Amino acid sequence: MNIWNRLTARSRSRLDTLGFAAGAAPSADEWLAAFTGNFMGQPNAEHATLALMSGVRFYTPAFAAQLAALPPVTARQPAITGNIPRAIYTATGPIIAAVYQNLISRHAGRAAIEAAFARATPALVGRYNRTTYTSKVRRPVTAWLRTVAVRESEQSALLGERGL
Repeated sequence: MNIWNRLTARSRSRLDTLGFAAGAAPSADEWLAAFTGNFMGQPNAEHATLALMSGVRFYTPAFAAQLAALPPVTARQPAITGNIPRAIYTATGPIIAAVYQNLISRHAGRAAIEAAFARATPALVGRYNRTTYTSKVRRPVTAWLRTVAVRESEQSALLGERGL
């Protein structure tokens, strides 16, 4: 049993940062929705990193497969309202998938996983603040977030033209 599982086993009655009990097994969609809501309440990199780390015990091959199979956020039911929450929900899945593929699936240490999440979370905060984060490390994620926002704007405009 790894250290994370031992620690959560000791605190079975406690909830994690996102409100999941130690024995919980949320789907990728449920976890991302909980993360998005939590992030919107505390949009800072440190808290986002802590929240992402609280989900490490759920990041399994099945969870990664669920992430890859998620439909577009615009098709999600119940809907996530607001451009920023939808962008956060959408951007978080690829962050988790990348960290899972590059570190968690290879049994990397907790410090390496946390550092990877810490490098990714400023892009989420930048999106929340509607600022452009231009660090060379964050540029691909920021560009991806901009692409998501443009797609959502185009869809909104199209729906507005159709009177929907």
